[in-house]
Amino acid sequence: MISLNSSPNALFIVKVAILWSALGTFMHLQLPLISRSGPVITAAIVSIILLGVIWAFLRHENRSFSSAGLTPTLKWPVEFAAGVALGIAVVAIMGVIILGVTAVEVNGQVTSDWLKILATSFLVMSVLALFEEITFRSYAVFRLRESLGIRASIYITAIVFAFYHGLVLENLLGPGAWGLIYGWMVFKTGNIALATGFHVGLNWLQALFSQKLRYTEGVWDLQMGDASSALNVEQVGIGLQVIVLVVGVVLVERIARQKSFQND
Repeated sequence: MISLNSSPNALFIVKVAILWSALGTFMHLQLPLISRSGPVITAAIVSIILLGVIWAFLRHENRSFSSAGLTPTLKWPVEFAAGVALGIAVVAIMGVIILGVTAVEVNGQVTSDWLKILATSFLVMSVLALFEEITFRSYAVFRLRESLGIRASIYITAIVFAFYHGLVLENLLGPGAWGLIYGWMVFKTGNIALATGFHVGLNWLQALFSQKLRYTEGVWDLQMGDASSALNVEQVGIGLQVIVLVVGVVLVERIARQKSFQND
């Protein structure tokens, strides 16, 4: 059994650097003539490549995919579905709050293809979420845990995940805060299924409200109404992200203490 107190080694750092560098390189490739599908196709290709790289790393270390939370089990579909439902519920609650305290209104898109949009956007968001969870919450987070413990592994991957979305401090409140919750879910379940489903649910409902137009069409959109409001969308959005960050920190600290107690 591998000791959680073992010091990080240079080879592991090189491997994670290769993993994340490959991610940055591939995701900036521009695929011609496929329009909005470009990022999704790129993500699917890179996911396969990353799984191959992770497999090579694990084989070199005499480990299996299960040590990186990547071996499917019978409970994966249930955990994935639960994650999707929870993600949708969280975004719905946040949306209701925004609609209730700001002048934003929901408008339906005039389209007869809404079922196609539902299915297509779900597939697109699933590919993108799986790609990111493989990258940040499989090999890297589990190996960091062995060297530095759960707390550091979640915080480090959440920070890298935040800046992967752009080198601006605001992303620590957005993707970074969600990254804490994804990390907590991975260590709570021992695999990436729940976190991936939650990631999909969050992004899918946003996509349906036309918040992911880079990747897929929406069924509804949000517009500023005529009613006056003391709060604007940005203020409320920041407040909600602060709440997500606080919840994420509480969950991470709680599971870190629990695991530390179990290992004593």
